[in-house]
Amino acid sequence: MKITRKGNFDSMHRVVDHPGKCRNIHGHTYLYEVSVETEDTGIGYGMDFADIKTAISNYVDTYLDHGSILNPADKDIIKLCKDMDSKYYVMQSPDGREYMNPTAENISREMYFTLQKMLERKNIAGFKWISNIRLFETPNCYVDYSKLDADAQGPIALNMMEGLHIPDIEYLAPVNCGNWRSGRN
Repeated sequence: MKITRKGNFDSMHRVVDHPGKCRNIHGHTYLYEVSVETEDTGIGYGMDFADIKTAISNYVDTYLDHGSILNPADKDIIKLCKDMDSKYYVMQSPDGREYMNPTAENISREMYFTLQKMLERKNIAGFKWISNIRLFETPNCYVDYSKLDADAQGPIALNMMEGLHIPDIEYLAPVNCGNWRSGRN
């Protein structure tokens, strides 16, 4: 059985080294759909919608909504966010490089691995795995990142899962001018 949670967040980003207009600072209202494979819990549903809502909303609200999503190589914008005491999130690279553009593709992949690990750690009744994350960057353009994509990436996916710093979904502290990957809150 598959259940899906929809939501949205507003964020600023730019694509470093992009030859066109996306190299400029700009924002989007991202829409997302997180689909989860579940198993029957014995009471007529696979997973409580409240559990998936809590995990996703806490992560999205704390780290992505109304902030900047940045490439770790974008040092000037990171510094600007720090100087302005503005909320920002630095993308994590699956291969440990200090370069990961906040494209819809990369954001959806990072959301997939982060939420997968958070939900596994929470040990929620009925949860098996995230089957897909659909992320709309505009009303007409979206990307999908699925379990099939993660499985196809093999060692890269394992490195991503092992290397991610995953927050505790019950005790998320607001991040202002912080990069939770490096432990600064």
